[in-house]
Amino acid sequence: QIWDVAAMCDVGMCRPLALVRDQHQEHLVDCRNGSLLPWSPSGLAPVEALSSPAASGGPLFTVQGGRVVERVHVSTSGRSAWAAQWSVAQLPSGRALAALDMYKN
Repeated sequence: QIWDVAAMCDVGMCRPLALVRDQHQEHLVDCRNGSLLPWSPSGLAPVEALSSPAASGGPLFTVQGGRVVERVHVSTSGRSAWAAQWSVAQLPSGRALAALDMYKN
């Protein structure tokens, strides 16, 4: 099931990304070629929303359990993944986020 979509752009060329969720896992899919982009579990609640990176190679942001979480692309031991780094914001209790987007200024 597609849960959210975003775009990753680099030098005037963009490709759609889809956050896909099944009963037990979440996957980030590069819709240009159907490949799974490595996604590091965060130990937090399931991802509710996904943002596009504001700049090529920049972080993307997810909403998980009422928190906005920054994820960066990291490589360790020859493997790479979008890993949760830290919570950048907490939503007020009882509030939900309808959409998330980033803008580089």
